[in-house]
Amino acid sequence: KGVAPTRIRILGPVKKEAHLQRSRNFTLFLDCFKVSSHSTGVDSIWAGVPMVSLAMEKMQARVGAGLVHVLGMSELLARTRTDYADIVRAILRSRRLQLRLRARLSDLVERSPLFDTAGWVRDVERMHRMMWDLHASYGTAHLVVANA
Repeated sequence: KGVAPTRIRILGPVKKEAHLQRSRNFTLFLDCFKVSSHSTGVDSIWAGVPMVSLAMEKMQARVGAGLVHVLGMSELLARTRTDYADIVRAILRSRRLQLRLRARLSDLVERSPLFDTAGWVRDVERMHRMMWDLHASYGTAHLVVANA
């Protein structure tokens, strides 16, 4: 059966905002196995597109799954390739599930540390102050930054 050719589009490069805007039209983002999504996965999640991922052994094949995990959407994390295909099929067969996942994703993105730029800036600035204070007091020293 496959996918109808009318549903497949090859899109050229565009500026960031246009990229995010057209991404909102996608039903689902399918993360790759050998080299998983990095910034493309973040863009899709930010655009509100659920991403199915399978963490493989190497670091570059685990980033997408890490993004999904941080969001707390474990239902999109596959354990095997068969599980991955089953998750994809279930989502594509149910418009209701698609809408539920999008709504949940939208809520999680708003609350996720993954997209908390202000919090990230605060933490980096705090870390820089701590590093400077240690350097000013002791010269070279080891630094351990705990969660605030």
